[in-house]
Amino acid sequence: MRAVSAAIQIVRTHRRVYAAVNILYDRLVLAGMAWSQVDHGLAVRLRQAVNESLAGGGLAPVARVYEGGQILTAIALTLALNLFLGSLASITIPSLLLPFSGLAVGSLRAFVWSLIFSPAPAGVTLKSLPLGAAVGGLLLLEGQGYVLAMLAAWIQGRAWVRPGTIGAARRGEALRLGVRRTVSLYLLVALTLTRRRRLRGTPIDHRLGEPG
Repeated sequence: MRAVSAAIQIVRTHRRVYAAVNILYDRLVLAGMAWSQVDHGLAVRLRQAVNESLAGGGLAPVARVYEGGQILTAIALTLALNLFLGSLASITIPSLLLPFSGLAVGSLRAFVWSLIFSPAPAGVTLKSLPLGAAVGGLLLLEGQGYVLAMLAAWIQGRAWVRPGTIGAARRGEALRLGVRRTVSLYLLVALTLTRRRRLRGTPIDHRLGEPG
């Protein structure tokens, strides 16, 4: 598929930045999990806020779909939320308004969500370590979609600051070319998040919903 090949080529062209963003994201996930062991009360408060949003906020319809056992619909809604709210609205659009700002938002997301989903300190035992590692791995897997969105934000911001790096003579042209590359990368973002949705309903995924 040409579109996928083109997106992969963009990643290869910027492989050093892609690797750096991956390292940053992974370390922030680990930092969030570690911080949760120091101040788990913060993690509990954040988790309660998320649960309240699911119960009575704009995400309530998604929660009801899951509770009703409508798996395919739930997967589609969750994918749409992660793609449009988690990536497009939180990372890409802010970067169009303020270059590189999506990198900060994506980094904050990595830290906060790993903080929320980490086990309580009292629940950390030798037996729970494999599950904790699996939860961390799951966060890193889903994070690949956001890492790609952050890479797109970096490409977009760099093009705006230095149009020549994207083969443009003016900022207007650089903006257009940057958006085109972002759209291309979003194909990989969608594919990555779709792969993550397949893990919905597994014992590991259920661990994410347990209270601290």
